[in-house]
Amino acid sequence: MASDPLRRVRTRGAGARGRGAHPPRAARAAGGDDGTDPASAAGPARPIRASGSSDPLAARAAELHAKALAADAEAARYRAERDEIIDRLRQAEPERWSYTALARALGCSRELIAQIVRRRR
Repeated sequence: MASDPLRRVRTRGAGARGRGAHPPRAARAAGGDDGTDPASAAGPARPIRASGSSDPLAARAAELHAKALAADAEAARYRAERDEIIDRLRQAEPERWSYTALARALGCSRELIAQIVRRRR
């Protein structure tokens, strides 16, 4: 095999470290220099900062994160509209729309109505 032109290429990464040893940090980050798979040579998974990912689980997590952010924004809009309506009802007919009456109408607690009214003052 001494005449094999690829002999030096195949053995270059092993060197004094031996076959199972980790390459230096820079080499691991670049995918290793011992011919192993770059994903396994990089060590433990690191947070992905790019917008896309080749890992299906990370991509699914990113998709769910975006949906959760959108749902939070939509819920905030719903709460703001609900609070505005509560204020309008209380201003129009304060005797009719007591905390108890609003709580019954909305299906929530009097404490929540009190919190909404106090927060908006």
